[in-house]
Amino acid sequence: LESIITVADLEKPAAEPVTYEDWFRENATNAGEFKLTHYCCEAREHICGTGDGITATGVPVTPYWTCAVDPSVIPYGAEVMIDYGDLVEFWKAQDCGGSIKSNHLDLAVETHAEALEKGVTSAVVYWLEVNHEFD
Repeated sequence: LESIITVADLEKPAAEPVTYEDWFRENATNAGEFKLTHYCCEAREHICGTGDGITATGVPVTPYWTCAVDPSVIPYGAEVMIDYGDLVEFWKAQDCGGSIKSNHLDLAVETHAEALEKGVTSAVVYWLEVNHEFD
């Protein structure tokens, strides 16, 4: 049978497309305001880490994707959305660190100079548990 479309149906406004960011906000846990710091992926031992390039979950650290979390706040493997207000970024909870406690994320960037340049900021963080490994 064919569908019957009425004039009333044609006059309804089209639904606004839902962005991934909007969908994420609707379905994720709003963890609140977080302190954001940065660490580098340089393959040498220094203040940013051991230099071996392996995260706490056993996967290689990936700049602009891997973030270190307090796993009692955000579980390993969760997708993380950082909402700066005028910019949204997506990260993956793959690492932790001794100073990463409570509402604090440490974001992996390429170089030590970039980590220092980005400094310390804050933003609203959402997280969503996903059904696959820590990639």
